[in-house]
Amino acid sequence: MQTLRQRIIRTGRSLWTHIGTARHRARSKPPQSRPRQAPEPLPAASQAVHTVEAKASVPSSRLRHGRVSVVEQRIVVEDPDESGDFATLQVPEHPLLSVLVDGSPVVGDVVVHQSQRIELVTRRQSGRRSYRLSVTPDSLAVIAKAEVEPGLCLHIPHQPPQHSLQLVIEERSNPPEPDDPDVIRRMIQERGFQGDIDEQAILEVTSAAASTERVILRGRPAQLEEPARYEAVTLPTEYDVLLRRKRLQTVQAGATLARLVPGVPGVPGRDVFGRVIPAHVPTRLPALGQNVVEVGGRVVAVASGRPVVDTERIDVIPELTLERDIGRNDGVIEFDGHVTIHGSVLEGSILRVRGQLVVHGDVVASTACAGEGVWVRGSIVNADVAAGFSDAHTRKLAAQVRRLEEAFAPFHGNYLTLLQDPRVNGTNLRRLGHILLTEKHTQLMQLLDEVAADKGCALGEYPAAYRRLADLVAQHWTGIARTRLGPADVEKLALTLDECERALRVLQDAEPAPVVADSLSLSRVSATGTVTVRGAGVYASEVEAQSILVRGIVRGGRLVAQTAVQVGEIGTPTGLDGAVEVKQADGRIACSIRHPNVRFCIGRAVHRNLLSEFRVAYRGEESLAAVAERECAGP
Repeated sequence: MQTLRQRIIRTGRSLWTHIGTARHRARSKPPQSRPRQAPEPLPAASQAVHTVEAKASVPSSRLRHGRVSVVEQRIVVEDPDESGDFATLQVPEHPLLSVLVDGSPVVGDVVVHQSQRIELVTRRQSGRRSYRLSVTPDSLAVIAKAEVEPGLCLHIPHQPPQHSLQLVIEERSNPPEPDDPDVIRRMIQERGFQGDIDEQAILEVTSAAASTERVILRGRPAQLEEPARYEAVTLPTEYDVLLRRKRLQTVQAGATLARLVPGVPGVPGRDVFGRVIPAHVPTRLPALGQNVVEVGGRVVAVASGRPVVDTERIDVIPELTLERDIGRNDGVIEFDGHVTIHGSVLEGSILRVRGQLVVHGDVVASTACAGEGVWVRGSIVNADVAAGFSDAHTRKLAAQVRRLEEAFAPFHGNYLTLLQDPRVNGTNLRRLGHILLTEKHTQLMQLLDEVAADKGCALGEYPAAYRRLADLVAQHWTGIARTRLGPADVEKLALTLDECERALRVLQDAEPAPVVADSLSLSRVSATGTVTVRGAGVYASEVEAQSILVRGIVRGGRLVAQTAVQVGEIGTPTGLDGAVEVKQADGRIACSIRHPNVRFCIGRAVHRNLLSEFRVAYRGEESLAAVAERECAGP
């Protein structure tokens, strides 16, 4: 349809062109006088053939039609020759485009020629730019974000001459004009920000062609101080065959353990709100134990023993070495350090050790408690062995010491204030503490009585620092003794409380204490770490630990762990009762041979087997519960 329509239009235009040309020639030629002769009549068929021949006498290849083109955003028109067609221009409709022909806007198909005044008018749609300020989480910088909505402009590309030209327009982004930088400066002033302004960043934001953000204002960060610290001195180490690890060698009194590195002061800063940023770094130096002193910036041992240098404390732990067996005649051995016995612990012995207990023989029918672990080269037979301090006890004691410190602080302050009163003299000075306790600080008196009641607990249950606190309170702060309190007693309690609080914090962060032995028989063993049995196995014993590893056989008894139990063989072919329990729901039980009638428990799931099992491993209570459900369902 479009081709036919164009042909009809082109034919009509040619006809009007011929008519116009004929009229023009008739006007331009002067009239000539010639005799009028009657034309000879011709047949109609001859006229039609002549007309066709006349038309065919002009070759179509020589016709020059009108053309229109676009050059440098202007419309250029070329008229046709006498027999050609005029050019047409197809103008699209667009809100930013106007094509004026002799001052009148046109849209669609338009016939154009050179005598017309054709104007091409394009307009621009302006963009806009908005700003938003934000502060970084550390309050040390202000960020300006420019949200740019670009405008629109038209571009008319070059188009070669064509008889029928469709005007092509290209839409292009039109970024907004740059804004005045004072816009950002006023926003900074209105928000009250303070700091160093980055003028270049403001210019980039206010002239951005696309959405962008820049840091336009910065505060002054603090130059943090370097706190003082203790730098450990390199000490010789030795390899312990039984412990299977390296440890520091013993040192003699007078040895240097660490050096004090003085701190470097810092420079305070200021954030964008004008608030001061302190340069002080809160830190705490390791506590110095009883067997070390600081002399001229050096930490020096005042006693011989095994050094301990870590982030919490620097101390020398005395080490007791016995080159023989110990028994009932040695009585109760309590030692606030490490104990090494090159022999066996025989019937009736009681050992309470704060550090490590190393026995190169057997432990038989005795009691042994150590705060940092128990290593036995031989067997543990009919004995009670405990390693580490219970987390529950430690948390309970730490809470009690905190309550005691909170109640003692106001008493201490009131006591020091009254000491400055001139009316207090030697006669009533001894009664001052008793009067404050009974009249104003009754809660402190009750807490002191509770601590004194715990002084008889074993070292395996309560740490030595707490026992020293309990002994001090029982001797000077209870009963009739509190009526003779002096300034030295008050200061001694303040120091002991601080030492006990530090010691309990160290215990809470201490590594789990293990128990290692060749075999266990008829014994009770507990540890905050791992119980490892390297030899024959465990027989009729109760074991409770964080995790349990038995490379041999487990016959009878009960194994209880928090996380995992791994054994070689458990139970007997005759079905002797046995039990393994892991308290955590995601715990693990593994064994190579599981004889009948052995009870496994993980979390709340329980399973007792009726037949022997080989190379079993259960992880999580779901796996154990699934096995129990399958057996209940039957085949």
